[in-house]
Amino acid sequence: DNFSGNSIDNTKWTTSGNTVLETTNTMEVLTTVTDGGGSLTSVPIPINASGKITITRQAFLHYANDYFIGAFLLKVDDQPWFGVDYANMDYSDGVSYMPCHGFCLIRNGARADFIQSQSDISAAMTPQWDTWFTEKITYDPTTGIMDYFLNDVSQLTFNVGILPPTTAPTMTLSFNAWGWY
Repeated sequence: DNFSGNSIDNTKWTTSGNTVLETTNTMEVLTTVTDGGGSLTSVPIPINASGKITITRQAFLHYANDYFIGAFLLKVDDQPWFGVDYANMDYSDGVSYMPCHGFCLIRNGARADFIQSQSDISAAMTPQWDTWFTEKITYDPTTGIMDYFLNDVSQLTFNVGILPPTTAPTMTLSFNAWGWY
């Protein structure tokens, strides 16, 4: 989707929360209601079971406070979500949640601020806030390796899991702007 119109193509995307808007060439996924941020999820997209899959996009990320963890997530068939958490999170209770700052690669449905999920989270990268940047993710379904690039510079490589044998795999993309308060 090149987002060339002014309305969301419901044959390609579903939305939830508050708020998701499409304006000329831009999709905005916002948090305009406390604990009710916007979410944009694609319909399943057919992919090849072998060969690298590349996803490239232009992104602009802004956090409004110290309680933000947005995400760009991918799901292949019924496997757990993997992708990128964009964190500016100060909250910590010392039991379940910890502070985290930066961009982190995640696997197995983890979230960067969950203490019990740390084995499924990469080291944090220096974030890109309040500026447009090019983001590229590659995923090799036969090796399970995801590579992450910012402005065409490799940042991290992370093993998110191989694609189990299947005849017609699909990938779903999801973007959210989770923010607290």
